[in-house]
Amino acid sequence: MANPIVERSLDEIRFWSRIMKEHALFLSLGFTYEQTQLIDEAQQFISLFESIEERLARFTVNSDLRQVQAFNSEVYQAAAAIWGYKRKVLGLTLSCQIRHNNFPLLVDHISREAAYFANRLKELNEGKFAPEPDTVIEENVFLLKIMADHAKFIGHLLDPSERKLVEQAREFSHDFDQLVFQAIDLDSMRPESETKPILGQFLDQNKVSVASLRDFKKTARELIEACRIKSNIHPLLADHTFREAERFLEIIDLFEASLKRT
Repeated sequence: MANPIVERSLDEIRFWSRIMKEHALFLSLGFTYEQTQLIDEAQQFISLFESIEERLARFTVNSDLRQVQAFNSEVYQAAAAIWGYKRKVLGLTLSCQIRHNNFPLLVDHISREAAYFANRLKELNEGKFAPEPDTVIEENVFLLKIMADHAKFIGHLLDPSERKLVEQAREFSHDFDQLVFQAIDLDSMRPESETKPILGQFLDQNKVSVASLRDFKKTARELIEACRIKSNIHPLLADHTFREAERFLEIIDLFEASLKRT
């Protein structure tokens, strides 16, 4: 039988290594032509995560646990390294040492995702596989903030003349900000708030909102790919944010299954 730690580790690396590679690409596209060192560093991270993806293909769910844990540790180092690079870019940006076309919030956003990825690998190597009830709220705070950020980025990167889509993006931004605040309130009530009825309702509500945003992103992606709307959104970025919404829904499903077992 496949080891659940092996299976989950490979799944996390498969999803997040692609995300990290795309982050490096998006950063490189946003730098100005003279920022060659930062562009070169981004290219190195693209190559690094492409190499990780190639090595990942050699593993299966039946691979030896110790070999997968060793691989997890290597990928952890890569995730920590790109996190450091992203925080360096953010520091240079906020101190006005560099000026480029990447929003500071976007740089912070992708660094938070790198930290999340590194932490997941660390947890898996410690034997923590199934989502636990006491992590439901914390993880949703993180992921709801990611979704709120996406709505803001979409709204700012659409051409101002796309008034209807811009307004829809703003509405999603507001809705997810409210969900973030609500999740933070619930987090402050822990552990008393960690009852199955409350967590179940919390997940149900988030699932409906994330599914709605996912569908909006899917429509936007299709319109961008068909060149039917005006925007500065790269088609790969549109697909990138769609995949992250899909991932959030998968994580909610894992939490719901975990609650049913307890």
